[in-house]
Amino acid sequence: MGKTAIVFPGQGAQYVGMGQAFAENYPVSKQVFESASKAMGYDMEALCFNSSDEELRKTENTQPSILTACIAIYKALEEKGVKADGFAGLSLGEYAALVAAGAMPFENAVKVVRRRGQYMQEEVPMGVGGMAAILGLENAKVIQACEKLPLKVLLNQQTSTVQPNWLLQVRSERLRRQWNCVRKWAPRKRLCFLYQRHFIHLC
Repeated sequence: MGKTAIVFPGQGAQYVGMGQAFAENYPVSKQVFESASKAMGYDMEALCFNSSDEELRKTENTQPSILTACIAIYKALEEKGVKADGFAGLSLGEYAALVAAGAMPFENAVKVVRRRGQYMQEEVPMGVGGMAAILGLENAKVIQACEKLPLKVLLNQQTSTVQPNWLLQVRSERLRRQWNCVRKWAPRKRLCFLYQRHFIHLC
């Protein structure tokens, strides 16, 4: 018999109303939202259920809200007898995995990701920088196009058995110091970051 793993999503999975159906139908899920509200000092249900896309896109709000919704859903599954042999997460989702595995109390995790989001937002304010994926274009053409841009960019070639894939990332001046740090660490590598804000973690 195969094993079951639960993988939690990261930033970008948020939407207004996430977790609401679970909170309304499962007391254990509603309790998670109440615990988050108590730990954070504001109404987490209002943020997740009744706020705007703009508010949820603010990293300091995104991260605790996604974590809360993930754990609320997981607790409902757990109550229904769903058991996992392992947990994993995509970036932010790692914190939900830690909570689900019993390695970190939820009340602590939600505070940590709130701070994490605040620090990320301070490093790269909303509207500064961006990222694009380039699929199936020849390497030389990608490099040639980027050399013509009046912007500072980071290039990373993703290995693929089918076609070359690239991540093109515009970086802000505020990341120059961290970029120099990484260049010393891996001078011959092109580096990939799922989100621009992850850049600081490599230094």
